[in-house]
Amino acid sequence: MTGKTHDSESWKERGVTLRVFVYVFATHAFAGFVWLLFHVGQNAPRRRPRRGPPRPAPPGAREGRHVPPARPPHVESPT
Repeated sequence: MTGKTHDSESWKERGVTLRVFVYVFATHAFAGFVWLLFHVGQNAPRRRPRRGPPRPAPPGAREGRHVPPARPPHVESPT
């Protein structure tokens, strides 16, 4: 009986050791992947500005203030 207990404890130790190794490896692999994403994003080519005719300025832009678009007149419903 003593031999069986020792064997089961030995297998448990091996299982725990293997599990810790797998968790540590998986964590480092995931961290490396995230680092790679940041590295690629930082070194990616920049987008070029849009080409074509310039967009017209919104109303009131020359005065330095923004004028909201006109609202349609309020129409009361006949009752």
